[in-house]
Amino acid sequence: MGTTMVLILKHYSINEQELFSVTTKRWLYNDDKQRAIRHVPFNVQAFIGMAVQAADARTCTSLKKIQDGTMNRVFSLKLDNGVDLIAKIPFPVAGPKHFCTASEVATLDYLRSEHGIPVPNVRAWCSKADSTPVRAEYILYDRIPGVPLHDHNGTEVPILKDPYVQVLPAVRRIESRLASTHFSQIGSIYYKEDIPDSLRDRPLGPWSNVHSYMFALAACARASINKFCTDLSLQEAYHDVVTDYETLVPHIAPQDSQYILWHPDLHASNIIVTEMTDSCTLRGVIDWQGARVAPYYTQLDPPPAFTAEEHPLVDSSKDDGPELSVQLDTLTDPEQQRLARLALRRAWRAHLHRILMRNDDPELAHDLYEPMGVMAKLIRTRPATLITRGLEEGLDLIRHSFLMSRGLWGLAVGVDGGRVPLMPFPLHISDEEEKRITDELTQRRHEASAADEVLERLGVPLDGEGIVDVQDYEKGKHEIEDARQALLDKTFSQEEKDRLVKTWPLQNGKVSLTAETCH
Repeated sequence: MGTTMVLILKHYSINEQELFSVTTKRWLYNDDKQRAIRHVPFNVQAFIGMAVQAADARTCTSLKKIQDGTMNRVFSLKLDNGVDLIAKIPFPVAGPKHFCTASEVATLDYLRSEHGIPVPNVRAWCSKADSTPVRAEYILYDRIPGVPLHDHNGTEVPILKDPYVQVLPAVRRIESRLASTHFSQIGSIYYKEDIPDSLRDRPLGPWSNVHSYMFALAACARASINKFCTDLSLQEAYHDVVTDYETLVPHIAPQDSQYILWHPDLHASNIIVTEMTDSCTLRGVIDWQGARVAPYYTQLDPPPAFTAEEHPLVDSSKDDGPELSVQLDTLTDPEQQRLARLALRRAWRAHLHRILMRNDDPELAHDLYEPMGVMAKLIRTRPATLITRGLEEGLDLIRHSFLMSRGLWGLAVGVDGGRVPLMPFPLHISDEEEKRITDELTQRRHEASAADEVLERLGVPLDGEGIVDVQDYEKGKHEIEDARQALLDKTFSQEEKDRLVKTWPLQNGKVSLTAETCH
């Protein structure tokens, strides 16, 4: 390869600002912070050189940024020998430096070699920015031929010929394979050499039981308080909350849990299929970043690609399948007709996933679709999900999770013949404190609901933290301010106005989970 490195660049213009920065998206709040944290410079020529070397090529004929994602910047590289590569450079928000990239690569290797799951083939990677001339972490994959399943979302072919339905058996097999593969410990997958000896004796996992894992979360919360919290009264209050959590752990940690690996977000854009609608087949499953081994009840969820939101014109309650509650010809607006047809199709995709799973894997279907046991465990263990979030989301959210656990206390400790828990709930929460916590959460939900209504009107994903296309930014900012002012105008007391000014979710300084960095 030494004689070819001088030929790595074919002469074409490269806009480094385009490659290093978010240029296609803005955020309706915390915009400066969100964009700054996603400015990731790197050595472009070294990056191209790595791709040329990995592909055993002579030149790179094309380098394009194809996605400003939430967690990564994604590029397409075409080489002169016909190799197409996809490259990913993670943002600091994606996860801990080195560990996030190293785990993804090892996980892909495991899925491909041990289970035959069609995942991207890694050509080259580096998880330590200071050890590569690229000066950034990266992964180079072979491009999986095909298109995202989402490209077929608007098809109008008969439902049994719908590409979503055609690839459903292959998706189901992957789900069943993952759900039936049990691990002995909780944690992330790595190559052994990627975990330094100096870290192997620290309480960073893996954990052999949920009990140990939950106590490790408490230790993490305390370390975060001591390092990042400068308010002494908040420090004391948060430490008290962690102490209460530690009191609950021996009782809320399930003893019989199985640990599984699961795809973190199996939406239709992460399922790659053939481009043709007829005889559509699965080509690959991408974006396993953040996949981890964890208790099954925290992992299992129907894939977003095969779920459907409720629609006022779609009745999904019938055993023989969804149907429209009105005739389409009664809708005079063609766009309403189109949206109703699409909602019905999505409902059918979800229905057929459920039917296929019940026929082929009844045990997994029970956990996915009749999840009272799973849901009860999620509610009961909710404190563990929130205990490290106190500085970002407030202590009352954690305290409310204690109330949720109390409501299912009998499931945690058992009940006697009179359905009375065998031991009392160990935390004292007065009626006054319960009312204060509940009222606070109710008010927060009300404010969040008002904010969500604005985002829905703008067509902004509710989980996107205000992310919009650049051309929609100014309009969105104006609509948010108009909505905030309208709420203020409806508020009578000065105390309520002051609260709304302080707590309105869609403003700079409020929590943005996608702007939090890991060091």
